[in-house]
Amino acid sequence: MDTVISQLKPVLESGDLIIDGGNSFFLDTERRSKEVESEGFLYIGTGVSGGEEGALKGPSIMPGGSPQAYTLVEPIFKAIAAKMNEEPCVTHIGPRGSGHYVKMIHNAIEYGDMQLIAEAYDLLHRGIGLSGNELYQVFSHRNEGPLSSYLIEITADIFTLIDRKTNQPLVKMILDQAGQKGTGKWASQNALDLSVPIPTINAAVEARILSAFKREREIIANAFYEKRSPYSGDHKTFINEVGDALYASKICSYAQGMAPLQTASREYHYDLNLSEIARIWRGGCIIVPDFWMM
Repeated sequence: MDTVISQLKPVLESGDLIIDGGNSFFLDTERRSKEVESEGFLYIGTGVSGGEEGALKGPSIMPGGSPQAYTLVEPIFKAIAAKMNEEPCVTHIGPRGSGHYVKMIHNAIEYGDMQLIAEAYDLLHRGIGLSGNELYQVFSHRNEGPLSSYLIEITADIFTLIDRKTNQPLVKMILDQAGQKGTGKWASQNALDLSVPIPTINAAVEARILSAFKREREIIANAFYEKRSPYSGDHKTFINEVGDALYASKICSYAQGMAPLQTASREYHYDLNLSEIARIWRGGCIIVPDFWMM
């Protein structure tokens, strides 16, 4: 972004607007916003969430910058944003780096959400030995209730996919190593700076880091693996309890995400409207769940 900004400046005129629509670190956006505006230009750091669905049907958009800058793009952003009950999933988040801060927390909630789903899958697959088709049935059923969400839906769908080369379930062929773009780690670091506890999100970040140690994990697994007898309890009860635990844990993860927003609003003078942030997360974004709209 710094390189692009330096290339743009010579061709800009006073009052022209630069929009950063990537996942920039919010403190970098703070710095860039001040530098750009000191030279007479406008700047908006814009968080965008939606993935491929958002690209087709409209994303959730989180722009941060001066009201003057937002006024220039408000009609465009409202036109391209996802719509929920005919309301566009976009709002002026606040000044300077606030838009990228909110997007960082959005991604942190997503980290927690995905880790919880992964752990529920592990309990059901390795814990009681559910097959891919059975897992599809379980997650599809849960997607029809309070757990209904984009991530639960695509989790169910993945169990139906077969790898063409091996004729094995695709989920078995995917290497169990997860990378990260930085937003989850930044959220954990910032939460520590603000003294805000986000244990579910922190655990998800650590799980991603731990997954990179593939060789060490294999050595430990071989050294300590002990074959256990199959779970002898009632499978239906176990499945229901895992689903209920996942539901409760997801609510906790979302609540943890709102906590740093509240503290950061005061600490960085963002004056965040948490109700508006929740509103624009109701459509277009990766983490949107049905319980968010209750």
